[in-house]
Amino acid sequence: MAAAMLNNYWKCRALIAETLTGLSEEQLLKVPTGFNNNILWNAGHIVVTQQLLHYRVSGLDPYIPSPIIERYKTGTSPDAWKSSPSIDKISHWLENFAKPFFCPISALSKF
Repeated sequence: MAAAMLNNYWKCRALIAETLTGLSEEQLLKVPTGFNNNILWNAGHIVVTQQLLHYRVSGLDPYIPSPIIERYKTGTSPDAWKSSPSIDKISHWLENFAKPFFCPISALSKF
């Protein structure tokens, strides 16, 4: 059961990263009418929320730097962005920053 749940978790993150690479920059940055954020912000928010819930709430330091957390935490918006974030970076975060949480302790030094 746990293995199936983890497998679904990774499939979801991979699908989100794949979706990002399949959309144009215009599509990723468009804030739909009635909403406060765009697709790219939401992808960054997924990464930040996971880091905060898994690490900071546990009293540990997140793997992502504070400026990234400040950019995508709840209550923020792309309206404050001075430049667009890298789609490749956000895809990388989606695919990699949760790995230490799900790895055996012995594997952490390899990450």
